[in-house]
Amino acid sequence: MKSVAICSLLRAGSEYERAYYLQILALSRRSFSIRSVNVIYDREPQDTAWLRELLRSQGIAVHCAIEATPERDATDLDDRARQWAASCNQCIELALSRADGLTHLAWIESDLSYPYDTMEVLLRRNRPIIAPLVYLNNIFYDSWGYRDGSGAKISSFRPVNPASGDEPVEMRSVGSFVVYDIAVFRAGIRFRGEYEHGLAVGICEDAARIGLKCFVDPSISVLHPVSAWLDQIWRCTSIQIFRDGVLQSNTLMLPDSAFAGPYEEMVRPSLDRFLQETGGAAGAGRVSIARDPVEKTFAIRVDVDSE
Repeated sequence: MKSVAICSLLRAGSEYERAYYLQILALSRRSFSIRSVNVIYDREPQDTAWLRELLRSQGIAVHCAIEATPERDATDLDDRARQWAASCNQCIELALSRADGLTHLAWIESDLSYPYDTMEVLLRRNRPIIAPLVYLNNIFYDSWGYRDGSGAKISSFRPVNPASGDEPVEMRSVGSFVVYDIAVFRAGIRFRGEYEHGLAVGICEDAARIGLKCFVDPSISVLHPVSAWLDQIWRCTSIQIFRDGVLQSNTLMLPDSAFAGPYEEMVRPSLDRFLQETGGAAGAGRVSIARDPVEKTFAIRVDVDSE
């Protein structure tokens, strides 16, 4: 029988903390066992010990630790990625420290909602790395982590009838809810601390180099909560274009004003479209961003020098 260790990062006191544990307990386990649940908290959890004891009473070991690097520089996306990777790897090591007989490791983003048979369906596919589709309401969600065979980020996936018997689709990378063969981590692969090709994407890329391919199973989907997504959204309030230090335009906001974070890497595609539509060139200029973390808003300044 397959044996799975589940790994996650979890915010103590979050609205989804209870649901996280109860969903794991509700997973159908006819064809596999949950060897352990491994959680890295941002701080000491309060009033939730009963949830962990509930899982232990059902034969599921639960191991928790506090993240070793809790502080993140909100102005530097690469720094945040390095710290996320450190916390993720801390969780992986926690699971591997008790890994006798382990066949798989599942990384589950802690705020996801998923069907009770998700793990069984994915394990049944017998792929080295496999993930379900991830949606936010009725739109495809993880357009950063899911990349097609050419490495391009995808923003949608064709609808699939589960009865059609469609096979898993090979991808360059997947994320959010991923089941890995333990061979991936036995080979020394870990989360890389960079944004564009690190974290879950980096694991898939590194695994491919040793012949372990990744897939998405389009017959099963999981959901990201809309409320949590809205809580993390930042809004662009203005964009100023300067040429040789002289203000050329001052727009109230980008056409796409809502973003997952106030970072050039996240706003650049929308910014390039805006620059092209207003007679500029994609990728032009030096971008600086002024952030208001209280209001979760930011303003963009682009400085362009004449040739």
